[in-house]
Amino acid sequence: MIYPFVDPDDTDSLSRFRKHAQLRRNLENGLSVFIPDVRREITENELMHAIIENFFFPIIKENLVVEINDLGTGTSQVIQKANILSLVDSNGYADDLRATIEVSLEATRLASKDEFFYPRPDFEFTNDAGLTSDSFSDANLKKMQDAYAAGEVVSARLAIPILLANSKKVVGYADLFAKGSGSEIKPIYKAFRGNILIEKEKCRATQPYDVLILDIFNDDDGNELSEYMKYAEDPGHTEWKNSTLRRTLGTYAPSEYWQRHAVQRFGSSFIALLSGTENRGTARRLCG
Repeated sequence: MIYPFVDPDDTDSLSRFRKHAQLRRNLENGLSVFIPDVRREITENELMHAIIENFFFPIIKENLVVEINDLGTGTSQVIQKANILSLVDSNGYADDLRATIEVSLEATRLASKDEFFYPRPDFEFTNDAGLTSDSFSDANLKKMQDAYAAGEVVSARLAIPILLANSKKVVGYADLFAKGSGSEIKPIYKAFRGNILIEKEKCRATQPYDVLILDIFNDDDGNELSEYMKYAEDPGHTEWKNSTLRRTLGTYAPSEYWQRHAVQRFGSSFIALLSGTENRGTARRLCG
């Protein structure tokens, strides 16, 4: 069994390790990883590809800057919002990743200007029926559908209530960004909680689309929905599962299990209402 090195008196070994590994972190938050025997296929380009593919959204939101250093050649590559699109263009990435990067850049612009479509003031999520066309005013729904049909990025911010174990009601938030004009149905979309890509989360939309992003963001005030969904993730943060036992250990009221199902339906229901394929009569019955 491997144990962490924790001897506070052996400062010499720790200092030599830090110097050899060139670790510069002192009191800053974050994680530094030193791998002494990297496999040959893990090259600078492979690292850059993995970073862009998994962390493009926090990079574009300027929550993350990554620097790859090659000690053998003395070169380094910084990956940040200002150059991520040019890196994608110059390194032969797939077209769908480039489209996702472009939508993400537009998404951050829309979010910075608070250019979201919001549900009607009298609407509130109360069950896992989730998002429907009746969640929005008729005028806003038409604007959303027209923009989507024109190939523009459509953004919506959703507020979802959560009841804590102490009977206090809090609200969490999720942002949706979608671009139409796609020609294929995509089972996997880009779902983020904070800076983490939930890479295996599925979109059950039966309509084709170009790009779809769900962002359960973290902010300075704290996002209760991000904290809530954290308890539904598997240890590898790859998908959201039913973890009622973990979620009810004194934090949330026992009844608060429907929010996870609602969140997991946000993507497919958003595409359905934007493409005008939702059955509005059924939506009204579900919303009560």
